[in-house]
Amino acid sequence: MGVYIQKTIVSLIMAINDLGLTDRDVFGEHINPITHVYSLNTLEEIEGWLVSACHQAIRTLTESRNDYTSTQIQEAIRYIEEHYHDPDISLKTVCKHVHMSVSYFSSLFKHHTGKTFIEYLTAVRVGKAKELLATTDLKTYEIANRTGYRDPHYFSVIFKKMTGDTPTDFRNKTMSGA
Repeated sequence: MGVYIQKTIVSLIMAINDLGLTDRDVFGEHINPITHVYSLNTLEEIEGWLVSACHQAIRTLTESRNDYTSTQIQEAIRYIEEHYHDPDISLKTVCKHVHMSVSYFSSLFKHHTGKTFIEYLTAVRVGKAKELLATTDLKTYEIANRTGYRDPHYFSVIFKKMTGDTPTDFRNKTMSGA
C-alpha cells in the first residue's frame, strides 16, 4: 500500500512543478511530503492530507494566475496610454503586446476596467484632447491628429458624444472659466 501512496505523492509533486509551483507553495516550508505521510496513522488521515494538498495547490495556482492576468491588464493599460496617439492602435495590437487572445483579453479587460477596449481607448483619447484644448492653441485638426484620429470631423463627433460639447465649445468654456 505504501508504494501506491508514494507514487501518488510523487505524481502530485510532479503536477505541482509542471504548473510552475513549488512543493513549499503547497505543503509548507518545512514539510517533506514523502516523509510526512509516514507520520499519519490511517488511510483516512492520508486521504484528508492529500485532498488538502490538492486544494492548496488549486488556491495557489488561482492566486498566481490572478496576479499574472492583473499584471497583463495593467501592462495593456500602460500600452494604451503610451500609444493612444497612434491611429493604428487596435485591440489586436494590444493583445499581441500582452500575449493574450482577443476574446480572453476582452473579457478580462472589461472585468478589470468596466469598459471595453474601444470605450477605454476613446476615453483616454478624449481626455488627452481635453488637456490639449485647455492648455494649447493647437487647431482642432492638429489635436485630432495628436490623439489618434485621422479624420478631424470624426474626432469632433466622438468628442461631442463623450463630453456634450464640440471641441471648440469646450475650449471656449475652459478659456472663459465657465
